[in-house]
Amino acid sequence: MFAPRNFRWLALPLMACMLGGCAHYRFDIVSPANLRRPIPEDSTLVIRLSPMEYRMQAVENHLVIRVFNISSDPIRFMGDQSTIVDPGGQSHAMYGQAIAPGAYMKLILPPMVQYVAYYPYATVGVGFGYGWHHRFYGGWHGAYWYDPIYEPAYVPAYEPNQPYWRWYGPGDVKLMLTFQHGTDKPFTQAWTFDRARD
Repeated sequence: MFAPRNFRWLALPLMACMLGGCAHYRFDIVSPANLRRPIPEDSTLVIRLSPMEYRMQAVENHLVIRVFNISSDPIRFMGDQSTIVDPGGQSHAMYGQAIAPGAYMKLILPPMVQYVAYYPYATVGVGFGYGWHHRFYGGWHGAYWYDPIYEPAYVPAYEPNQPYWRWYGPGDVKLMLTFQHGTDKPFTQAWTFDRARD
């Protein structure tokens, strides 16, 4: 007896759970030292470092950070002068963007991967056909109409404007985020986050 072909995609979370041990992690702010505290799962931690406001929450072993522009002018996030340093010490580039007043940019640590369907086939046809079916063990056979079905390939899709890297187990991640407010001199806000197993 064969399982449906799409079953392998349903099995991915189970395989990841077996390989990763299904551990549950918590996140803490390590620095700036005066802001050391745990990051909650059931609510949003809000920290204001004018002209930015950080809203943080732990969600399913990821740290979600929304960085709001709380000024009345656009602020430029300078990705070429910013970096993420993963627990292995590797520095990852970031991508710049403008943040409108009252708007935010989002960071997810570690970046999430979602799989989307991709249809690699180019087909031409009328969309139906005629076939003959025989069931060996059931003793019956018959004609049937069918519609061609093409199984998609699944490809990873990453969070826009974020480099992809992995955060295996506990460890620290460092963020160096550089912004420019109007024509003012660029400023940097630095963070260190710890991920620990519960």
